[in-house]
Amino acid sequence: MIDLTSVDDGKFLEEIERRFLEKNASITEMQGMTRHLLEMNEKARQAEAIKNEFLSLIKNEFNNPISSLLSFSKALAHGKHTHRAGEMTRMAHQEMLRLDFHMQNIFAAAEIESGQLQNDYTEVQLEEVMEQVCRYLRYIIDEKSLDINVKNNLSRPFISDNQKFFTMLLNLVSNACEYSHDQSCIEITATESPDGMIILQVTDQGEGIPTQYHDRIYNRFTQFHSGKNRPHTGLGLGLSVVKGVAESLEGSISSQSEPGKTTFTLLFPAKPSDLEHGSDNMKEFDDEPFDDEDTLEL
Repeated sequence: MIDLTSVDDGKFLEEIERRFLEKNASITEMQGMTRHLLEMNEKARQAEAIKNEFLSLIKNEFNNPISSLLSFSKALAHGKHTHRAGEMTRMAHQEMLRLDFHMQNIFAAAEIESGQLQNDYTEVQLEEVMEQVCRYLRYIIDEKSLDINVKNNLSRPFISDNQKFFTMLLNLVSNACEYSHDQSCIEITATESPDGMIILQVTDQGEGIPTQYHDRIYNRFTQFHSGKNRPHTGLGLGLSVVKGVAESLEGSISSQSEPGKTTFTLLFPAKPSDLEHGSDNMKEFDDEPFDDEDTLEL
């Protein structure tokens, strides 16, 4: 630090000029950094737009052929064949349903990550959604001789996004089927609380969730077993998708597990709050919310 009172006018002016140049250099450097940050932000914005466009494109490119193949395989599965041919066509149809299920979870996970989820509200009938879920999972239900017991205590339809509710329920019941012991029971119960919340529970009699996974089960790609010889299938996306979709519907998911019993509980409003504020996302009720091709579209 220079004592300016002890220098002559020449040195004083030199010191002022030096400090001015330093200040000017700092301002120029800051302006350069600001321009660089703005350029990086614009590139990130453009990359995000390209990613979203690519996601929409690839979703359509996969959905269209899968929907067509599902239609063909369903027609074949319901046609008249020899016993062996009939079994093969039914297996082909079930494999197409499973592929469609995995692809929809991948798309849903990407949309959740990018914040693109949008809700289209309609009246939801639990029985209709469960029928569709059971059609998707008929192969594993029959293979493991599982009993699906639905206890619907709802006195009326509730308002939600039909497809997203289907996605949540399909993932939870699929998980329950995957981890259930053969010839066991899966119980689905639905009630409405006095404060207008839907409480949906899916309970299985499987092996239970290992303690070390209790805090990680909603993370993407979390699986209890890994490697090519793992006893259970799946991508490890299901529960993370359920959590993301539930939150987009103003809801939540929780779980309780012990050896021999696991229960997942979905909690969400019977009528979303944004409909109370005049949202135009409410569709007219459709008596046939799912198409005949057994496809889902999130």
